Amino acid sequence: MPGSMRLPAARGPGGGTNPVQLFPASYAACFKGALKLIAINNGFAHGEITVDSAGTAGRDPVDGVHMLTADIRVQLPGVERAITA
Repeated sequence: MPGSMRLPAARGPGGGTNPVQLFPASYAACFKGALKLIAINNGFAHGEITVDSAGTAGRDPVDGVHMLTADIRVQLPGVERAITA
């Protein structure tokens, strides 16, 4: 992977890729692959699947431990919304 790993500017030097960016990117890539496989195996016609992600770091409100979250947004052209529920 090109580039360098660094803590975010709020906690370090910044200017590089950090875990808050890597986690949702890798999660989205895996999620997209799984969706494609499910669509193909179930005969769903679909256009290009788009998966966007964003991450945040913070504290777990229950126990105060560090927490990473990923917000995943998926577009499935040609697939009815009712099928995805």
